[in-house]
Amino acid sequence: DKRLRSGSYGTVFVSKHRESGEEFAVKVIDRRKLKKKSDDDAVFREVTVMRALTDVPGIVRLVDFFVQPHEFHVVQVYARGGDVFDRLAHRT
Repeated sequence: DKRLRSGSYGTVFVSKHRESGEEFAVKVIDRRKLKKKSDDDAVFREVTVMRALTDVPGIVRLVDFFVQPHEFHVVQVYARGGDVFDRLAHRT
């Protein structure tokens, strides 16, 4: 897996499906860095919203979501081209 970006709570990787070779973006959130209940709830709310927006054009689609004792794994379609925030920040 290739690391794309790291932040305060986790890291985003590009991962390849073993059989199909398709690439996905996987956000791994370290639950130990979260304020237990309130931040966990915020992640679950975000995933609920992402599931509701599955067929909306322009929104990166959620593929899957895994809960581990110490991590959340948010699997999304890999949108090539870099981070939107970085691209907008470099515009002047």
